[in-house]
Amino acid sequence: TQREFAQRLGMKQSQLARIESGKQVPKLQTLAKLAASAGYAIELKFTPLVKP
Repeated sequence: TQREFAQRLGMKQSQLARIESGKQVPKLQTLAKLAASAGYAIELKFTPLVKP
């Protein structure tokens, strides 16, 4: 359940529900936990907005 999943991630069920519904933007650390629980890692890539 959502409650069990939230407990495994170390957050409240209400916080997970807000993230899932788009009402809350998660911190990068929270995104990393969510990704890891699904077997993924987060990779950041910075690219220039305009070419020099």
